[in-house]
Amino acid sequence: MTVSYLPFKKLHFAEITDLDPDSLKQSADFARDEGRDVEKIGQVTALNFIAKSLGIKGGWASYKKEYSESIEPFMDKHRLLKRQDILKHEWDDRFYHFYPEQISGRLFHSGRPFPEKIFVGDGRGGRGNSDQLLRWIDL
Repeated sequence: MTVSYLPFKKLHFAEITDLDPDSLKQSADFARDEGRDVEKIGQVTALNFIAKSLGIKGGWASYKKEYSESIEPFMDKHRLLKRQDILKHEWDDRFYHFYPEQISGRLFHSGRPFPEKIFVGDGRGGRGNSDQLLRWIDL
């Protein structure tokens, strides 16, 4: 399982294991119970913070709607069936090594136009669809 960590403003953090609402509820529970220093945080507060951190305006209720109406259909259309860390790979030296910060910076903070396509996997090593060596999706 690939885990990412989302830091909160006041010494809390959440383990993000997937983007579906049930997984994010578990992430909020983690932030409330284990990923905190001293100050307590409620589940609704944690869920709203996670939703807003993922770019959703309006909090948790808006995230659930956005997930079912946009995110899930996008993932189904492009066969993004389960989250995989495509950045952790035993690369051979012919490829450039990208880090999440580089990709995020290019997409959201470079001031350059948003790309029309993005590479989402290579289909090797039992990851993704093994019938495709290269896979690009239209954004």
